[in-house]
Amino acid sequence: MKFWRRVFAVMLAAALVGSFGQAANAAPQAEPPPEATEQALDPELGSESDDTEADEVDDGVTSDGDAVDGDEPVETGAEVAPAADSSSEAAEIESAPETLEVSGTLKVFPAEPTQESLKRRAVAEAEQANHETGKEDPPAATPIEDQRFELDPEDVPLESSLSELYEDTEPLEMAPGKVLLETDDGEILPLDPSAVDEDTAGGATFVGTVAVTPDGVTSIDEAIAESPELALSESEIVEIAAESALAADETFVVLESEITPLPVPKAASASMMHSADVVFFTNASASQTAAVQELMTLTSDYWKRESGGLVAGIKVNAIKQEKVGSLNVCDEHAAWKRARELFNERGIYYGAAKHLVVLIDQKCAKEQATGWGDTYNLHAGGETWTNLSIRHDGDVKSGRPLKDAVSVLQHEIGHNLGLDHSGARICAASGVGDTALAHTSYSSDGSKDLSKLCYDDGYGDMWGVMGYSSAWRDANTPALPIAQKLALGVPSSGIVVDAKPAAGVTQRFTLNATSSNTGIRGVRVQQSAGSEPFFVEYRNGLGSDSSINRNWPKDKGVRVHKIRDAYSIEIRTPQETALSKGQSMHPYGGRARVTVESTTSTQAVVRVDFYTSFTDVMSNDRFAGDIQWMYDSKISGGSIQADRSVVYGPKVNVSREAVAAFFFRGYAPATYKPGAKGKLPFTDISTTHKFYKEIYWMWERGITTGTKQPDGTVKYLPSDPLSREAMAAFIYRVKGAKYTPPAKSPFVDVPTTSQFYTHITWMYAKGISTGTVTTSGRVYEPKVDTTREVMAPFMRRAAQL
Repeated sequence: MKFWRRVFAVMLAAALVGSFGQAANAAPQAEPPPEATEQALDPELGSESDDTEADEVDDGVTSDGDAVDGDEPVETGAEVAPAADSSSEAAEIESAPETLEVSGTLKVFPAEPTQESLKRRAVAEAEQANHETGKEDPPAATPIEDQRFELDPEDVPLESSLSELYEDTEPLEMAPGKVLLETDDGEILPLDPSAVDEDTAGGATFVGTVAVTPDGVTSIDEAIAESPELALSESEIVEIAAESALAADETFVVLESEITPLPVPKAASASMMHSADVVFFTNASASQTAAVQELMTLTSDYWKRESGGLVAGIKVNAIKQEKVGSLNVCDEHAAWKRARELFNERGIYYGAAKHLVVLIDQKCAKEQATGWGDTYNLHAGGETWTNLSIRHDGDVKSGRPLKDAVSVLQHEIGHNLGLDHSGARICAASGVGDTALAHTSYSSDGSKDLSKLCYDDGYGDMWGVMGYSSAWRDANTPALPIAQKLALGVPSSGIVVDAKPAAGVTQRFTLNATSSNTGIRGVRVQQSAGSEPFFVEYRNGLGSDSSINRNWPKDKGVRVHKIRDAYSIEIRTPQETALSKGQSMHPYGGRARVTVESTTSTQAVVRVDFYTSFTDVMSNDRFAGDIQWMYDSKISGGSIQADRSVVYGPKVNVSREAVAAFFFRGYAPATYKPGAKGKLPFTDISTTHKFYKEIYWMWERGITTGTKQPDGTVKYLPSDPLSREAMAAFIYRVKGAKYTPPAKSPFVDVPTTSQFYTHITWMYAKGISTGTVTTSGRVYEPKVDTTREVMAPFMRRAAQL
């Protein structure tokens, strides 16, 4: 600490002054020259004298912590500038401050699974492997009721969002993410991660106010009491508070801040060679340099291949093997600090594609993570900490080479390159593989809540190095998911083909396996303008995807996944992590369905079908445009299903209450309130009815008068279907039409004496309904119930009058 070095310097100076004084009394002293008189040691000024600075014992460290290297000797009698003293800038502080004004650069680490949870999952995976090989019967699936949709237009609020829900609920126990601030003076402050937006990456600049931690207050007060004659400088206060927080595993609460993100590089970045300073903390006596170099070579080759050469490689500057001794290397901060000292680096590594790689092989606490890597962008560099003992399930044993944990290091380097985790949204559904995106959470005790349909596993991508594939003992590290490959900035040309509605309702693509590293390996499906695309890829278990630790039959096939920033999420079911021939999948709220038509050992043929905002209305259906207009105009929101998909129910009869809602949304003023006309006469519609306002408006406008019952009461009959003749009357009235019908009916089944003759012939005259031409003539079918698909064009055509 700078403060304690300053205290030591003062004490040493005082001791030297005393020794010189004794020497002066013991021997005759020559008359000093006049110019030297001013430089003679004075007990009151010794700590400030230039000569005193020269006589101090040089420990090779300057007051700010930098190593002294080759200082030029000062010529005798030459003019020498006074040495800088941090105490000269210090204010008189009698007690620790409650807050600190700090600025610097952020260092962001995503949350990582604990070693214990990875070990438990490994056991579960081994049990699953037994099921796959037939050694045991798989557990019975928990049935989920097939909730039939209720075609109620209010099931989905019209303002509800149909976008993806990305809140993560982690089935693995996660070591919390970290946010560190490297101040302008080189101190490291752990900040409360909640103060930083989840999308903030390392390298962002931070200016703000933080609250001093309780332990920090105590430490600062102790420093003041220890040397009351020395006023603490601002930098020394920050230093004491920072070291105290790290030692106590506390974080600084951010009271206010301004964060400026690191500029995002262009998508097609230039190729750059990366470099790494490597430190391996171990108790082993024999040199492990060759094994560490092998680990780094495998990591370099992997990221060179998966980045398409944007990372030209990772050149090792030096490997330093350090005895653990008394250093707690399970504390990543302590390990990083010591590693920086070994390479004479003062602050955090970032910039110029340089990495600090810290490796340990220790049995740490079960709640600790297996690795840490801070997130920047492709060529910024960064720091990693990896516990290689994961190859022995978190223990320290012999028998497995260091390279068995290579994918963990590759995972952490992936964070340095700007990638987030690769997770999974796991959805159960009645149709195998035919699942929509949804979101629920784990129960409070961490177990799956099977009464819900989907849950998120933030680390659950079995094929992703940024997911669970990096967990333990991988023989191979699988190819990077296509979405994350593009997120790195790899050009999509020649790798990915785009599927958009404009190219056709149905489109077919032939995909090479992701691990082939040649040809088209992905489809980017753009469902509609402005929507987030999803990606389709094929995993065949060959090449770099072979011999991974979870390569079972259920894992091979076509995968659908999405990406949010640099976080990739696979969409799958509990039983199937990939789609096989004949299986389909559609993302929730989207307008496309992916179907696997065929697969071979090297290729898969997939079909993409586009539909409307409703998953039961394809984009080439007869009334697709009219039904989409109903959705876009906020007249019909459809109905959310058990699997969270949204359907319209085109073949279902429209109810009288649904029609009231449709007309109200299309024609009523936004500020409308019921009650102006008095009590509603319909005995089956109370003020608490969910469509009371809409039905009251229909009655008040004279659109409906209800149906008189045998007992003399009048009812609206909200659940009854609406006949085509009644629908004509409703539209006629809602438009306020005035019309003189023709002498001859255009429909053979609508006589001029019909109660609804005027309304139906007006519909024909305005082009709202042309009826159906049969061998007997044109028919209107007035007594037939109106379906929801037919109601859509009637509503749209009427609105356009």
